[in-house]
Amino acid sequence: MRDVSKVEVRHSNGTVETISVPEDAGTKMFQNDTHFPFTPRRLAIIDTVLVDHPAGKAGLQKDDKIIAVNGTAVQYYDEFQNLTLKDKENTIVVSRENQIDTLRVTPNDKGIIGVNSFGRDIVSQVGKTEIKYSLGESVVGGISFGYNTLKDYVKQFKYVFTAKGATQVGGFGAIGNLFPDAWDWQSFWATTALISIILAFMNILPIPALDGGHVMFLLYEMVTGRKPNDKFMEYAQMVGFFILIALVLFANGNDIYRWLFE
Repeated sequence: MRDVSKVEVRHSNGTVETISVPEDAGTKMFQNDTHFPFTPRRLAIIDTVLVDHPAGKAGLQKDDKIIAVNGTAVQYYDEFQNLTLKDKENTIVVSRENQIDTLRVTPNDKGIIGVNSFGRDIVSQVGKTEIKYSLGESVVGGISFGYNTLKDYVKQFKYVFTAKGATQVGGFGAIGNLFPDAWDWQSFWATTALISIILAFMNILPIPALDGGHVMFLLYEMVTGRKPNDKFMEYAQMVGFFILIALVLFANGNDIYRWLFE
């Protein structure tokens, strides 16, 4: 089952609680940029430090364990993120090789200090399961995965018509950013398949000049028994063409705006 209405949660004290998921959970997640709501918490141990960013210049190092931010004790990385001030100097206390050090870090003009934690402890927390498929099972599984990906995309398409969703529409730059920075054949082909699915869905939208528009006119002809007026078809194709050009300009305009100001 992919539709989740209840989630069973086991708390650190051993108690188990069943939580009902609100019907508008998807909308709230989209508005708050919450893409992965049910991931294990990562310990506040630095895995990556960008040397040309404020954290690297301040002296933060890989494997530093953050124990306090601005006077508040932390244990997990999300606590560190929530306590870090984006526009002021931060006092960060770290444990390094059994020694305590206090560093002061001021984020850059984008509110970034330049550290990350990829949660190397997560696998040890939740374990790892490997599932092997035969050739036939892999084909069935691949088709099922593709179908569910398309289904999820269609469900999420409604967010495009919201104010926030319109700002997230992207063009060629956004498509390029979907691919990983370093070569990973699995991520590359998974992303390529996702783009193909998205283009296939967009192509069947009932917009003149797209295949979906042609299907719409064919259905009209089948139902009414007469072909649409040639002049009407000409105007419809022109309208469809201008809609597509407007969408391309808008999407790539968003890319340019994000590149310049974000």
